[in-house]
Amino acid sequence: MSDRWISLVAIDPAKERCELDFSAGQRDVVADTNLVYLRHLDAWSKKWDNGRIEIKDNLQFSKLVYGSLYYILISLPSDSTYLPTNQFFGLSPGGLANGANFTDYQGHVFWDMETWMYPGILMLHPELAKAMLSYRLFSMPAARERAVAGGYDGIRYPWEGGSTGAEVTPDICIPCRENQQHITGDIAFAARQYVSATRDLQWLQTEMGYEFIREMAAFWVSRAEEDWNNDTMMYNINGVMPPDEYQISINNSVYTNIGAKLSIMFAEYAACLAGTAEDNAMIEKWRHVAENIYVPFSEFKRYHPEFEGFEDVTGDRKIIKQADAILTGFPQMWSMPEDVRRNDLELYEKITDHGGPAMTWGMFSIGWLELGDKNKAREFFHKSYSPYVREPFKVWTEAQSGIGAVNFITGMGGFLQTVLFGYGGVRLRVEKLEFDPEIIPGTSGMRLVGLDYLGNSLNIDVYEEVIKIVKTKASEHTIDLVTSDSKIKFILHSGKIFLLNNV
Repeated sequence: MSDRWISLVAIDPAKERCELDFSAGQRDVVADTNLVYLRHLDAWSKKWDNGRIEIKDNLQFSKLVYGSLYYILISLPSDSTYLPTNQFFGLSPGGLANGANFTDYQGHVFWDMETWMYPGILMLHPELAKAMLSYRLFSMPAARERAVAGGYDGIRYPWEGGSTGAEVTPDICIPCRENQQHITGDIAFAARQYVSATRDLQWLQTEMGYEFIREMAAFWVSRAEEDWNNDTMMYNINGVMPPDEYQISINNSVYTNIGAKLSIMFAEYAACLAGTAEDNAMIEKWRHVAENIYVPFSEFKRYHPEFEGFEDVTGDRKIIKQADAILTGFPQMWSMPEDVRRNDLELYEKITDHGGPAMTWGMFSIGWLELGDKNKAREFFHKSYSPYVREPFKVWTEAQSGIGAVNFITGMGGFLQTVLFGYGGVRLRVEKLEFDPEIIPGTSGMRLVGLDYLGNSLNIDVYEEVIKIVKTKASEHTIDLVTSDSKIKFILHSGKIFLLNNV
């Protein structure tokens, strides 16, 4: 008998199945404790080999990256099970938290899953990203009821979702429940990312993926048409709460409106892949709405006001809770001149609550990396994790003070995005994957193991002067590697991409 301690946990909505599964685990332990341990070790080795981020020459930072990915992965479904696969019910900000007495958001699912946790998982474990989206497909009937109740078409997702998919935001936060409508745009953007990364036509055509995308767009069309402005000849989206929750009800949130535009525009793209002729005609008409949804912009100051009338807000009312307007640069990747991106970052840095959640500062870091300011990027990168991590197990708290959800996997998701999309330089677009890495301060490089794109799996080593890419798994989708950097040239041969020269 091994001297290892084995802790068994069985989780299932059905008590009888849970007891059977737990009993089966007990029998395995009694029969051979070492075998159970080896199975556990093998399962984690396979998952880790399929997708991870390695940091070169910085052990503590390596632990932080590994820990962040690990804490999100343990909250996601297993790769295999001895029982029929159950419906996955999403990720809550506190991960596998107790959720009792209003703690850790009661285990409810917010925009946190799609906006903060999902992007990194998609690039490393797309099958798990699909499982995350499956919760939203499962809850489409409830989302349809939510839209109908407000007099809208399509599907509108709740601010807080539970096992039924219905709105479960408690009465202590009625404005959040009614006004944080951007979540439907966040979910639509996640669907856009999934199709961009995988070209999963089966999901689109036979697993309700296209209907999912189309019906979210239908909501935004009806929502915008409600607020047509005859004076400006533009569509408005009024009476919403943006990601900045200090604003209870405002008009034309720049983040919300861009999310709506992107949702409708992507539905047109998805219709080309999976829609009918009738769909194509309908969605072509929607294009007029998407093109004419108002996006706040100050021509004089050349920046994006957070919402209509933002410039008239003064004093403490102008303090922002968390990343909001700067999210238009990333993750939304809304096209804008460099000076506008810089102005957005500089203005909102001054008025963002410095006691806010970790994800905010990572988005500033990504923005400054885009602009080539490594010093500013380093400043905000350090701020994105150092005040929130608790030793010795790298547990994250929601706020710097230690209050809020624990273990805060939302913050970990934002941190991993700063590593992967910030210093990793990854940009997932509908038609291509871009890659423009920088060395993380205090390290000698990084390795992206199992970065997935169109069914291909890539290992990418990033050093100061050299980038090496190896394709470890191929699919029917070929990858053409194009570089604009005259110093580094690559050649594709026999399923591997080798560094040809470095001149």
